[in-house]
Amino acid sequence: MTGRRLQPREGLFGTNWPRLPHDRALAQVEQLGLSDEARADFLGGAARRVFRLSGGPAAPVAGG
Repeated sequence: MTGRRLQPREGLFGTNWPRLPHDRALAQVEQLGLSDEARADFLGGAARRVFRLSGGPAAPVAGG
């Protein structure tokens, strides 16, 4: 491991539900201070690219 920082398009969102409910996980994502584009990638855009899925916008963020 080189300690390289992850680039915004390289991360995928996931939780360990039911231990961490989705609403709490999404609230923590909001605290990351991501741009709208980075948040959309993290919450679904990157997964759509990796798994070659079609689909609409990423999941809505709590409170947003």
